[in-house]
Amino acid sequence: RRTAGGVTAGSAEKALSLRHLGNQLRLSGSLLQAMESFRRAASIRPDDPWLLFDFARCIQAFAGTEGSAVLERKAAAMMRLAERRAGGDGRLLARLGETYSQLGEWHRASIAFRKAVDAVGEQFCTIRGMAEIALRDGKLAHVVHNFYAASRLAESSAARRWSRAEAEYFSRLNSDDEYMDMELGRVNLLDALDRWKGTTFRLGLAGFPVIGLGLYLEDATIANGGWILSGGMLVLWTAILLASRAFSARIE
Repeated sequence: RRTAGGVTAGSAEKALSLRHLGNQLRLSGSLLQAMESFRRAASIRPDDPWLLFDFARCIQAFAGTEGSAVLERKAAAMMRLAERRAGGDGRLLARLGETYSQLGEWHRASIAFRKAVDAVGEQFCTIRGMAEIALRDGKLAHVVHNFYAASRLAESSAARRWSRAEAEYFSRLNSDDEYMDMELGRVNLLDALDRWKGTTFRLGLAGFPVIGLGLYLEDATIANGGWILSGGMLVLWTAILLASRAFSARIE
């Protein structure tokens, strides 16, 4: 018996099994074996959008480990092919939008989320994704609207509370210039603290070779200088870490 795509039922089942195996191998870190499994499945069902999507994610993961721009382009092309073949599969389109966002392809993510909404209507994950894209574009009014919509669509109370809290926060940012200035100052301070934390950590590590040199030369002055440098940077790094935690919460 053949399916609508001209593939026998047995072959379709084999392709599905190979796809599941590929996902298991990918999650376990066996990326080469996973890609071979996906390749075999794709030779049976080359037009399966979910298979193309999973194959593209596997190639993307392998490209990251290898630092291969060629494989990254191949993964992106396969992702777009999965998007074209998705049709009205709103769940797949939403997953594609989330993946595009993770890869920094914000334009493609926006298109995928809009397609998902057109296909199956508004869903929590798609509206949340559109809110995050609007935030990146600086459209605070759209951010507020989408987060309020997401809070109405959320299936769990935790997601509902989180969405409403986000909507209220960005609504205040959009309407209160003084509050926005305070929040910008807090975020800029966190960025500066993060830079200082990295600098103090590197300086603290730099003290260990000085300590080793002092011990090798049996020079207490050099060794003590290294200990002072490392100890001082450790104390400063700890203080910066505590300050970062103190300023990480949004201003009430």
